[in-house]
Amino acid sequence: MKDIKKIYVCGGSQCIGAGFIWKDVKKIYKEQHNIDINNHLDFAYPNILAKKLNVDIVNEGAPGGSITRMLRKTYDYLLENYSTIKETLVILEIPPGWRDEFYSIELDRNVNMTIGNILSPDDETDVACGNNIKDLHKIHKDISNYFYKFVDYDKDIKKWMNGIMGLLSFFKLNNVKYILIDSGDFQTYLRLNNLNE
Repeated sequence: MKDIKKIYVCGGSQCIGAGFIWKDVKKIYKEQHNIDINNHLDFAYPNILAKKLNVDIVNEGAPGGSITRMLRKTYDYLLENYSTIKETLVILEIPPGWRDEFYSIELDRNVNMTIGNILSPDDETDVACGNNIKDLHKIHKDISNYFYKFVDYDKDIKKWMNGIMGLLSFFKLNNVKYILIDSGDFQTYLRLNNLNE
């Protein structure tokens, strides 16, 4: 680890300590443990690791973050910082369940979609990312129609897992050090396809 000068992390809410975003959680920690949580990232495990190793960190996890988002953000980061990727430890937390990322022309931004915000436009996943709760109301009908007419979980999972294998191949070709935390279905996918030997 002595040649690591930076940590890059991406995935879902666990890698950013998202439970510490909420005011009621902060209040409990303050009242019951006398711990002030001003910045949830100070309590996220990758940030704690970076502090212990005395290295910089880029933490691009997000509440409701999907594998699609993780792949996009990770490739973007590595290609933009290609000259230093051998000095970077990449930590990827594979998000669980059906989640995806869609670019909304109406909102002019990417939106993390989960089962929660498909079922209700009042779901707070997108709000936890710092967005206005009214945003999902603007696109909810369209994205829900898309979900119910075009999403097949088994086909999506195969697409996502193949994307992860492609990223791991990029890591191997470029000698990128990484830690893969499978809170999704990657090991199951490898086992079912006899790829884990």
